[in-house]
Amino acid sequence: MKYLPVLLLLFSLTAFSQELETLKHQDTIYLVLPETDGSISKEYKTFTFSGAGNKKYGAQGYTLSEPSGGRQIHLNTQNDTSPYFMKNNITVESRLFFAQHKDAVITLEFINKYGVAAVFFDTLQIKNMGKYKFYVINEASLKDESIVLKATRPISFE
Repeated sequence: MKYLPVLLLLFSLTAFSQELETLKHQDTIYLVLPETDGSISKEYKTFTFSGAGNKKYGAQGYTLSEPSGGRQIHLNTQNDTSPYFMKNNITVESRLFFAQHKDAVITLEFINKYGVAAVFFDTLQIKNMGKYKFYVINEASLKDESIVLKATRPISFE
């Protein structure tokens, strides 16, 4: 019974942001991505995900790219413990947060369903940088009582 809320939360993540039209009307977008210490790469049906990070320095870098190598999105985050960056991360209570912002959460499975171009270029119009605020959520922290929203600014390449 103790793990039931965690299981429900993880299963409900796949239901988040089911429609691109709903996503388009949000002002803040939350991306659920894995945190790494080193580098990872994973091939999905519609895109390639790669990430590199250093937990010691609190820095993470992510790339989402189309299989053809055409369009790419790059994201960088850092911990607020780093003395070299501005402090702009936010800690929130996870259950309350997901209840309030479920339509603005994007997972890697969601991107795989629609593709990088449909999500970032067509729906979110990534070229119009001022329209949305972006935060990255560490996938492993979803089961925690509180989560850290790490501010990021996507960089796109076509």
